[in-house]
This record gives sequence, structure tokens and C-alpha cells, in this order.
Amino acid sequence: MKNSILPTVLFSFLVCLGISGIYPVIFGDVQRVVGVNVGDFNTYRFYTSFNSSDPSAEPGRSICEMAKWLFELDSHQVIVQNISRTNITCQVIVKFKNGTQIAAIGWIDVADGGSNLAQQGLLPCLFTSANLTAGDRMYSSTTDCFNETIPRAYLGVVREVNHNNVTMHESQKGVDYDAHSNMYYDKLTGSLLEYNGQITCHNETYFAELFAKIVVEGSSVVPEYHFLAFPLFVIAALLIVTLCRRKQSF
Repeated sequence: MKNSILPTVLFSFLVCLGISGIYPVIFGDVQRVVGVNVGDFNTYRFYTSFNSSDPSAEPGRSICEMAKWLFELDSHQVIVQNISRTNITCQVIVKFKNGTQIAAIGWIDVADGGSNLAQQGLLPCLFTSANLTAGDRMYSSTTDCFNETIPRAYLGVVREVNHNNVTMHESQKGVDYDAHSNMYYDKLTGSLLEYNGQITCHNETYFAELFAKIVVEGSSVVPEYHFLAFPLFVIAALLIVTLCRRKQSF
């Protein structure tokens, strides 16, 4: 079982297969624009889990070395440094669970999805175009579309979010591999808000499952909900109602 997983399945789970520019443009496209500004930032937290029928199994041996790397990550902070037409250049500060960190510069084109982020071991699909909606392709170079546009809460704020779901199945030498992933992007800015997915490999005698969730935990483009705002709003509403009732009683 060591490192036996198919590269296509692995790529789907870990670096968002289907939006990496491997498909040709085959139909008309919408206008694609950058929705963030220089200085904007998003901070992502990593959550991972691993289960196996073999108590001694480890993600790096049972799935692949890249899976082991996922378990070492704590967070990514992404800071927009430059924008040129549809190209975003950003600094990514990678923090590990052992307390160390590294910084790298990468870029992504929100029009065609071209990027050098994955080659540097960074989250590859950090941004897409602003103002896309259900049925639109995630990038002009792929046939993958957003399945739906839905309300979803992040940082205590409900946002309009574009959701894409990818499911794959492969078999090799009697072993079945299944991958499922979900990506959620802020519609207004095109920023990645959440990625979650799982990959399983199994046969008649063995089972292994890896789950990963990457979710925004701080952002300048998704303003955090301030808890004082709700009580003040309630107080103001009650005051208006009270004044109206008193006015009607005269």
C-alpha cells in the first residue's frame, strides 16, 4: 500500500483537480476580474484526521508523503502584494505545528487559473474571479463549474458563496480509491473561504481514510462580526418601538 495511490486521485484531493488548466476552453465565458485589493489578507487554519484498519498505519505511508505534510501544517496567511489585470501576486506565510514558519511569494491568474502556488507546496486555488455565480466555470481553462451559489456563514457573517464539488473514483491492482472535495469561494471577492475533502483507499482487507479541512479564520475581505453590534441593534429597535407605542398612546 505504500505510495500506491494514483496521481490523478491524489491531485484531485490535495490540489483541487479539475481547476488546474488541463481542459481546453470549449464555450463562451463570463468577464473575469480581481475582487481583492493590494494589502488584503486571508488567514486559513488546517484541520486533519486519519483513520485506518491498521492501527500502526500513518498518513505518509498509507496515502502518500504529501498527506504527511498536511498533518504538519497549522495555518497559511495570504497577503495580496500586487495586482496586474487578472493576476494576483501574494505572500504566503506558512506556519507549522512545531512552531516554525516559512514565507513564499506566489501568483495566480483568476481568469485562466494559471498559478505557481502548488509547485511551492502552497494552497493552489486561493482566488477565483469576483462576481461569478452558479453555472459559471471556476476558470476559463476548465470545464468545472460552480454547482450552486448559497448563503454560508464565515467569521460570524453570512456571505453569498460559490460552491464546487468534485468526486472521483479510481481502481488499481485491486485497490479502490475515492476522493471527494468541496470548495467555497466568496462571491463578492473571489476569495477561497473553505476547502474540505476526504480520500479513501480500500480493498477486502484494508481501509484508510484521510480528511482535511482548510477554513478562513481571519480576513480583511470578509469583515468579522462584532458581537456588540447585535445588542446595540436590538436596543435601538426596542427604543424605536417603545417611542412609537408611547406616541400612539397620546
